[in-house]
Amino acid sequence: MGRIAPRLAAVAAFMVTLAACGGGTGSSAQTDVGVTSTSILLGNTIAQSGAAAAYGTIGNAELAYFTYINSQGGVNGRKINFKILDDAYNPAQTVPLTKQLVENDQVFAMFSGLRRTRVRPTSTPRMSSRTTRTPRSASSTRTTTTARTI
Repeated sequence: MGRIAPRLAAVAAFMVTLAACGGGTGSSAQTDVGVTSTSILLGNTIAQSGAAAAYGTIGNAELAYFTYINSQGGVNGRKINFKILDDAYNPAQTVPLTKQLVENDQVFAMFSGLRRTRVRPTSTPRMSSRTTRTPRSASSTRTTTTARTI
């Protein structure tokens, strides 16, 4: 139970931020993908099957919280639609599912998740060099080239 409190605090901070981002009554055009005058679409990829299926309770708890928020009137009158996709805790599935949520479903934001998967559909990986020291010999160094999304 002690690990849930930080998550709930993060959810509460997110909800306050959403509440502060709007609420005007004027008729303005939709400017954000995944946000309409009546709803906000959020996405999440999390293991709900496989060896790490127990982590699926995190996504289910978040869904329950958003259901509670919606029952209280939503955020500035907007209902939160929370779409959860099962990645079975497999990075080979996480990336395409995240891209599906961002590019096809056009979610407003990726919410929570177990990994720090950062996918921006229009970004291209940039190569960077990094010098590291091996733990066995402090004098030997090697340069590795890794791809990062920036």
